Amino acid sequence: MKRHAGLLLTVGIVAQLCLPLALATSASATPSGTPSLVLPLDATPSSCGGTASGSTDFRAVHFNVLGSTFGSNWSTRRSVVIKRLSHVLNNSDTARASIYGLTEVTSSEADWIAQQLGPNYAVAVHNRLQAIVFDTTTWTVKDTGQYTFTTGSTAYHGFVHARLKNTSTGAQVNVIETHLVPNSVSGAASKRAAQLSQITSTVGSWVNPVLILGDMNWKLSDGFETAAGSGYCSVRKWAGSYSPSGASGYRTDGGSENPGSNKYGSGEPIIDYGLVHHGITMRTYRVLRGTFDNTKAGSDHHMLTLHLTI
Repeated sequence: MKRHAGLLLTVGIVAQLCLPLALATSASATPSGTPSLVLPLDATPSSCGGTASGSTDFRAVHFNVLGSTFGSNWSTRRSVVIKRLSHVLNNSDTARASIYGLTEVTSSEADWIAQQLGPNYAVAVHNRLQAIVFDTTTWTVKDTGQYTFTTGSTAYHGFVHARLKNTSTGAQVNVIETHLVPNSVSGAASKRAAQLSQITSTVGSWVNPVLILGDMNWKLSDGFETAAGSGYCSVRKWAGSYSPSGASGYRTDGGSENPGSNKYGSGEPIIDYGLVHHGITMRTYRVLRGTFDNTKAGSDHHMLTLHLTI
């Protein structure tokens, strides 16, 4: 496999982004106990998604798993993370995705997750707490890349790339997993815009369809809808709010898909996204809690499941 590090010039791209269908929201959110957040069974991004050149369907997941680098009690929480990753449609199914984009995960944690998902799963690429895990019976790896941000780089934030080829149809897709800098970094909003622009300029000349997954740490005031550039469509979700709960791991504390009920204030934040570009159709998407049993969570983020066609 080809592995390379990219230090690319940032190109500003400002254009209108296709807007997704809004998620269903809960009418209320309780400050404690089991939250009343209601999520759609499936949501269809009506105006979002390009025209697929073929008929290869697959599921992809993005999940910030809050590994041991930033979260306590990983040894306890990781069992919940695996349950969530092993049930990508609901709590009673046994469906898995064939592609997982993970962030806030160390190399050893990514390897462990792949092993727990099953013998046919492997890590395609890992760098700076981002990883892409894939089903080896569905995809083969053609090449990979590890990229450092040229603006606002930290030891934890960057993006990784894997070009995957479907074992049945031969269709290929470029998968990006990223984590943009948080508000704790000085000048975070402008740095996030530059980082996203670096990603879009990197993939802009690629021939095969592009799927960008990531914890964007984005806010409405950052102007995400224009920053990604023309030709990109997004699915976005409101971030849930989670708080530590001792040795039991993490539990929800009333985080809501309704921005007005979010503890971070009205309209804040929008965190985890999926972006599609160039010959890939986003059929449906689903948001699932970072918890499995609604009493404790493996992560402080929700998980995003996408149904795509290339």
